[in-house]
Amino acid sequence: RWYEAKTRDTEVGQPSDVDIKVLRERMLHELKRRRLLKRMTVRYLAAASVVVVLGIGSIVYFANRPLPQESVTATIGPGGNRATLTLINGKKIDLSEQQAGIVVTDDITYLDGSKVVENDRKKDTKGVGMGLLALHTPKGGTYSITLSDGTRVWLNSESTLRYPVHFSDTERVVFLEGEAYFDVSKNNNASGNWPFRVEVTGQHIEVLGTEFNVDAYRDEGDVKTTLVSGKVWLTDDHKQSVILRPGQQASHMGRGFSVRKVAVQESIAWKDGYFYFNDADLDRALKQFARWYGLNVSIFPKRKNELFSGRISRSIPLADAIAILEEISGRAISVEGTTIYVR
Repeated sequence: RWYEAKTRDTEVGQPSDVDIKVLRERMLHELKRRRLLKRMTVRYLAAASVVVVLGIGSIVYFANRPLPQESVTATIGPGGNRATLTLINGKKIDLSEQQAGIVVTDDITYLDGSKVVENDRKKDTKGVGMGLLALHTPKGGTYSITLSDGTRVWLNSESTLRYPVHFSDTERVVFLEGEAYFDVSKNNNASGNWPFRVEVTGQHIEVLGTEFNVDAYRDEGDVKTTLVSGKVWLTDDHKQSVILRPGQQASHMGRGFSVRKVAVQESIAWKDGYFYFNDADLDRALKQFARWYGLNVSIFPKRKNELFSGRISRSIPLADAIAILEEISGRAISVEGTTIYVR
């Protein structure tokens, strides 16, 4: 058509050979130009379709991606006095959040003397009687217990202590998962030899009368025992053993112990209402936050030798704690849903 239009425009009779050659060259040039234009148009349309698809995908992604819940973060408060007592018969009792601890005698009472469980063996021999009870704190919970021998134990978040109502005449044994601070009463039975033993995964901690902290969370990879006063003897399942002196901390991971001098306050600050970090590993420190505020943790990217120091009150809202942690760690930290993200 283009060729016909051009020939009609001339209307000078039969074209010469030169005219035909010129016209042919112009026609080929025009056809090449139009093919190139068509290819470019297809490419641009394809590119545009990709942009549109990506744009729609982005819209879908961002529409479904949970936004940082600043308002939720602001309302997440600190943990508190929360625990569950499991009796020998399997019955579970949610302990009062208005109380800070329980006392084990023939009955189980709160610190103010009000009853939690009354041990009437005529009515229920499977309740408080012989066997082990369990005190469990959830994420965001802490509670204390005074055992029948007078030993006092403070449980940190997400921890479980199993214990008897009455100890035997030869030894005092309790079982721990998680973290607890022990203030063990001194040997006061008639035989004069009444050791106190804490059983944790792969390790036995034996004392006569002392104060110490045991960090035995399963997700930490090791068990840390920190001695405040007195003396403790640690033995593992492979018969490896070590004796700790005040101010020392033993770390156990599978086999054998490594012992170092530590600032005791770092290990027991939680009992006094603080997070205390002294060249602390970020991952381990954030796990403490997660347990106390009832959250999970995601760190990406993880960096080697990322240590920091500082002290943060455990009584402040999560938003304030995160702001302080950002300042001392130098990392961007946010909370989305029930997860702390560190970027």
